[in-house]
Amino acid sequence: MKYPKYGHAYATDYGARWTRHGLLTRKQAVGLAEQRDHALEKLYNPELFEKNEFGQWGLKKQFIEERRNPKW
Repeated sequence: MKYPKYGHAYATDYGARWTRHGLLTRKQAVGLAEQRDHALEKLYNPELFEKNEFGQWGLKKQFIEERRNPKW
């Protein structure tokens, strides 16, 4: 669930913990991370993230599917 080598934010960290403790499903935790993470503009890697029409940063579409369905 965390972005390997690219860092992560609080929602990802908490989502991972809550999933391990059975408080959330993995799908719920990924949704939480997608909504809440990445609010610091200067820390974004533009190769991985893009702004949407509302000015919110998000993982590029090509990486979303990889995050939801890891190959391991």
